[in-house]
Amino acid sequence: MTRLGGSIAGALLLVGLCAPALAEPPASIPRQDAAQQRASRSFDRFAAGWMKKMKKAEASGRKRALANHSYRAFSDNSMQMQLRPTGSSKAPYVGLLRYQEQQIRCEDPKARRGCKVVSTTPVTEIFCFQDGHWVY
Repeated sequence: MTRLGGSIAGALLLVGLCAPALAEPPASIPRQDAAQQRASRSFDRFAAGWMKKMKKAEASGRKRALANHSYRAFSDNSMQMQLRPTGSSKAPYVGLLRYQEQQIRCEDPKARRGCKVVSTTPVTEIFCFQDGHWVY
């Protein structure tokens, strides 16, 4: 099961702006040109920041677990990043960020004992690189 990250990225994918990236890159786009290297480094930083946001959401959920005994956790150990050229000048690259979302259930959330992973969902977030920055 996958989900699209961010409503803007999902909308862009649906209208086809980022759709070419899901196919193999056109042969005319060099694989290691300077623009792609900059976009790749930029995506590395962006993805690290995104996972920090997910960890903040996890910490917030863990605090609320006192009421419902469960929260979502995000494993960046399984994080994978991929940059793909689109062939479009408006959005020359898309970045794919894959990680695991875990549902954690705790028998005693106050003591934080007896917590276990009850389900794991693979997540794929798709981001477009537009006007020099990543859009989500």
